[in-house]
Order: sequence, then C-alpha cells, then structure tokens
Amino acid sequence: MFSSDEDALVFLEDYDLDEARATMLRSRGKVLEAAEAHARDGRVLEAVEVLLECSTPSVEESKMAIRYVLTGLWKRMSFGVRFCRSDTTTSNLLEISFRLDSSVMTKDQVDEVRSIRSLVIVNAFNLQANQLSMFKSIAAYNRETLVNPDTTDIVDPDLVQLRRLAFGFYIRRNSAAALICLDHVFSSHPTLHKATLVETEALLSLYLTYVRLLVQFWRDDRFSEGSNHQKVFGFEVQQEDHYLVPKNTFIYGKVSAARGMLEDPPAEYSCSREELSRVILRAIVAHIASRTKVQERACYGTRGFSPCLNTLIKGNCTKETCPFQHIQPDSITVEWFHARLRFLFLEFQILRLAQIFDKKIMQCVSLGSPFYLR
Repeated sequence: MFSSDEDALVFLEDYDLDEARATMLRSRGKVLEAAEAHARDGRVLEAVEVLLECSTPSVEESKMAIRYVLTGLWKRMSFGVRFCRSDTTTSNLLEISFRLDSSVMTKDQVDEVRSIRSLVIVNAFNLQANQLSMFKSIAAYNRETLVNPDTTDIVDPDLVQLRRLAFGFYIRRNSAAALICLDHVFSSHPTLHKATLVETEALLSLYLTYVRLLVQFWRDDRFSEGSNHQKVFGFEVQQEDHYLVPKNTFIYGKVSAARGMLEDPPAEYSCSREELSRVILRAIVAHIASRTKVQERACYGTRGFSPCLNTLIKGNCTKETCPFQHIQPDSITVEWFHARLRFLFLEFQILRLAQIFDKKIMQCVSLGSPFYLR
C-alpha cells in the first residue's frame, strides 16, 4: 500500500492516528518522535514509558521524560486541587518519577518531582538533603487521616516539608511552585492552641508570603502558554485569546458558577481571555478573603500574647478559659517584647493586604477582632 515507511508515517499523521504512528516510530527506533506522538494524543504515561524503556536513556530522552512528567503533574495537581487516591493517572506519574534521571534536572525540577539524598546537611532549609518532592509531599499531606498536633504534639512532616519547599521556591523566584506549596499548607484550619509566640510569628510570616504571592498573581495579566497562570490554574491555551478549562481544576467550578451551570455542567469550558481573566481575578479575591478569615479564627482560639495579670502577680491562674498568656515575670524580656511587636506588625500587614481585596475583612478590626487586639 505504501512505497516506504515515510509514506506510511505521513498517512498516519494526516489522519490523526497518533497511537498507530507512535507504535510504528517506536518499532523503527525513533524514540523521541514516538514519545511526541503519544504526548500529542494526551497519552503522557505512554510517552514517558517509551522514553525510559532503555536502561540508559540519552540526555535528550531523560529531559523530555522529565518535562512530560512535570507537565502531567501540574495539570493533575494544579492550584486548589486535592490529590485523590482514586486518581490512577496522577499516582502512576508520581510512581514513574522515581525513574527520572536527577542529574539532568534543574533545582526546581528536583524539588518538584524527585527525592534526592545528600551526604551533607548544611541547614534546615537545604533543599538537596533527603528531600521529598513537592508533588509527593502534596499527595502524602492530602491523605484521609491528618496528624493533629493538639493531641499528638507532632507536626505533620509533610506539612513541614511543604513549608521548606515553599521557602526554597520563593527565594529562587519560582512563584508558581511556592504558591502551590503554600496553598496546601494553608488549606486546613491551623492549630495554634499550643503554639508559642515564635511559632505563631513564623506561621503568620509564611502566611503573609502566601497572600503576597496571591496578590502577585492577581496583578499578573499573562495567560499565554507556559505562563505562571497557565501552570498554576491548569487551563489549556488553544489559540490566542481562546482557552480550555478542564473539569479537574479549581477555576472550573468558578466558570460553572459564573455561567449559572451548576447542574449537569460540561466536561470542559471554552473561554475567551476576558472571561477567563475575570473568573481568575474574582477567584483570587475570594480566596484571600476566605483564607484570611480562617487565620483570624485560628488566632481567636489561642491564649493570646498579652500576659495574664494573675500569673504575673500571683504566680498562677485558675481560670480554665483564660484568654491571656501564662508567662512568668522573668520571661518578659526585651526579646519577648520585640517578638510581640513583630507579631503585631505581621497582623497589620496581612490585614492591609486583605483590605485591598475585601473591605469586609477589616470590619473585624472595628468590632474588636482578636486578630488585631492583643
């Protein structure tokens, strides 16, 4: 039927028979082209398997495999999306990431997909030392049973890892990865019941970074292929000013609500740039407002950081619901006072940023919010 393999490949490409074309290319030893054919048809796992089929893949094959795994994970675990055990595609991508060659990865790629062991630990933020990947940490942290520090006195190790990863991404100006990490860090109600002033100050400092990143994305107007918006929110760029919003994304529900299609919505939405921009901007505003209110309620549940007069004068306090800090007089030092000032300044900065997007949050200040009065 065909005079040569090239004619057959052209025929398969013309009729969008990518799977058959990939099989033929693979049989001819054209690994990179076979992987591209699989990926073009949405079969990322098959593409990576082809690239890693050889026990010693080339540098080009390894880099392409890394790119495909990362692209797949970013699409499956974008902003606001929790990992589900039933998602076999994501689970398979996480599993296959162990086979990737770390020697050809960038630092950000290492932190996103691969566990690296180092012989030397420099400090707590050495992101090369015994490091779990961002996506693996997210998958582990999104398990059904979470660690409750109020009952165990143990901080979830995956939560600690996500904080460290966020710090590393942020100082390397990888705002997309830093935002994904912090969104999971602050996805649940923070437990501050037993937290010290230093611990709570560190958490609020991290939260301020989180809000600043959200503000940065709110101000950014780039929606092109490969942009931070496209990476974080998981939409697809079909053509200029035309986008596709898949069902497994955070903004899919926002588009459904905006269009009034909460019942029996389609599998995906096609949006103009104007509509997509409007939906994302409103979603960020609502996200900042809701998350800030959660932090405010968490601070309300603490004992506060104003010293208890009964403890200072009598040496102890018998009130079970005392809202003040039980601290001994010799602990009230210049360092303690400075830490308390830093804590209050952090609260002011967070509320000021939140005010830009939702003036209602600031009403809590006039009503004597514990997030302000301490």
